[in-house]
Amino acid sequence: MKHKKLIERLGAEKIQDILDNAHDDAVYYVDEWNDHFKVHGYCTDKCIIGVHNPQTHYRLETLRKFIGD
Repeated sequence: MKHKKLIERLGAEKIQDILDNAHDDAVYYVDEWNDHFKVHGYCTDKCIIGVHNPQTHYRLETLRKFIGD
């Protein structure tokens, strides 16, 4: 599953940091570059899957379950 692969790649500590810093309305973590904010990796409440690579969009709820948060 793609969520497990992200956790293996970034590590549970980094995922926990992402979850801790996600805004209250966030639903997804998007693991790709954002030209507007000039950052790689961001949390959002909306995500149009398929516009970009759907393999880079991760539900925060699922990430929480995998790391036991």
